[in-house]
Amino acid sequence: MTSILADEANWPRDRLDRDYSARGTVTAERFEAEMRRYRSLSDAMREPWATHLDVVYDEESGQTLDIFGTAPGGLRPAFMFIHGGYWRLLSKRDSAFMAGALAKHGIASVAVDYRLAPEATLAEMVREMRAAVAFLWKNG
Repeated sequence: MTSILADEANWPRDRLDRDYSARGTVTAERFEAEMRRYRSLSDAMREPWATHLDVVYDEESGQTLDIFGTAPGGLRPAFMFIHGGYWRLLSKRDSAFMAGALAKHGIASVAVDYRLAPEATLAEMVREMRAAVAFLWKNG
């Protein structure tokens, strides 16, 4: 019996592209409609809950994060959200949708940007996420 990954190594490029991209699973119209809905949910959270926007967490890459639902003079637990997008799309701008629900329970939320493929490798993306965690720990 071979592993699934070994089998996938022999798949044609078009099948891999389809299987590893959400865009390949629905029509372009449906995908864009869902992305608009996703973005509108996040946009609705920015005004009432954003406390610190575009904070540089990694000097090397210049990447930033947005912080929502903090309380002046106090520490809160924080939920760091690393957006999806198959390493190729979306951003922190699309990732504030949970801010209000978490803030109402005393939890801050942090939406983190990172460079996307093909500009960055997966190793670089992981390094940036480690930098984001270190930044939040240091600046808690």
